[in-house]
Amino acid sequence: MRAWELWESGRCLGAFVRFEEQGNTERAFYSVRNREGQELGIVDLDGRAWRYRAHASEPEWLGSGTVIDGARRILGGTTAATSVEVDVHRLQEILGGS
Repeated sequence: MRAWELWESGRCLGAFVRFEEQGNTERAFYSVRNREGQELGIVDLDGRAWRYRAHASEPEWLGSGTVIDGARRILGGTTAATSVEVDVHRLQEILGGS
């Protein structure tokens, strides 16, 4: 639905993308991805952030806060990291390598 890049010190850390079930905004979540487009974690609508770990059966809970706070935690950013909304279709091209 919508997408943002997360930037810190002139460097793009990754992006977070809002997904929602068509016609049901209550079933939305934010997918947090690195610069290569790999999904590293999710943030739910309550601001709870989870990071996926290789070879782990369950994601690691990182804490609660705002969506951008969760994206910062997942991507390893600091409070200095800022988000910039981007066109979701353009982000698909960038992450898809097209």
